[in-house]
Amino acid sequence: LTKARIMLAHGDQLRAEGTDDEASLRSEAANQYRTAIQQLQKAQAQDKTGQIIQQCRYLTGVGHLKLGDVRAAEQAFERTRRLHFHTPEALAASLYEAEIQQTQGRHDVALTTFLDALAEVGDPQTYRNPWVSLAAFSDRLLAAHKKFREADQFEEALQLSHAAQETLPMDEMLQAE
Repeated sequence: LTKARIMLAHGDQLRAEGTDDEASLRSEAANQYRTAIQQLQKAQAQDKTGQIIQQCRYLTGVGHLKLGDVRAAEQAFERTRRLHFHTPEALAASLYEAEIQQTQGRHDVALTTFLDALAEVGDPQTYRNPWVSLAAFSDRLLAAHKKFREADQFEEALQLSHAAQETLPMDEMLQAE
């Protein structure tokens, strides 16, 4: 698991490095992501205690998303959310899954997934998630709210803002309405 996380981070680092040989860097980053996914699959198969499987499933989705394989990423995130409900990985996977759904124009499904994720936050004072901080969660909801408005999905934007204000301090979202 640790090796795969390092490979994902190294792939990100390679993608961030801008040089004259962009194609080579992208190819090397993609190789890092593919190798990380293979390592994660191997770790899942070897996990006899079930202690790391949800992390592996979540990170597999992240790896697929970094590779641009949105379909595989969405499947991995949905599986993580469904099989590991009430875990930090499920919450983080829900956000990615909802963002993918929204990007694909599946606004009603995306709204439901965002609302499910919001319900998992619980008390903001005690919220802890190693994959997505409360500030990042709020930022991603603000971005989703903006995308709903830009797509003329005003009812979805309104429902998201009402649900968010019950859980998170979302003054920016309310000001946008």
